[in-house]
Amino acid sequence: EIIRDIGANPEKVEKARRFLGNVSSTEDSVKDYDKKLLLYFFYAKHNPEKLDLVPNIYEDFKGEEETLMASLLEKYGLEGNEWIKIVKYIEANPERAAKARQELSNPI
Repeated sequence: EIIRDIGANPEKVEKARRFLGNVSSTEDSVKDYDKKLLLYFFYAKHNPEKLDLVPNIYEDFKGEEETLMASLLEKYGLEGNEWIKIVKYIEANPERAAKARQELSNPI
């Protein structure tokens, strides 16, 4: 149902989910990272019009974050390493990350 709502192919989502579940130790930060913040920067890069929806999207998929993340990769035609790139961007831009955290904690 979640996958259908996103419009993703279930087989491709499962492949992406397996990738996310089997990332190497150097990429473990993706699994343990603040998923809401990852979503914020994902949408900032790939679909900025949906930035205001990130808190709602996160709440709708709470407990199913890996499915959501895999579905987004499939929907936007991206590789699993896109999440790693986003983590690296967040870590390289702590001031921007702090601002995003503040925005996410105080939605309009």
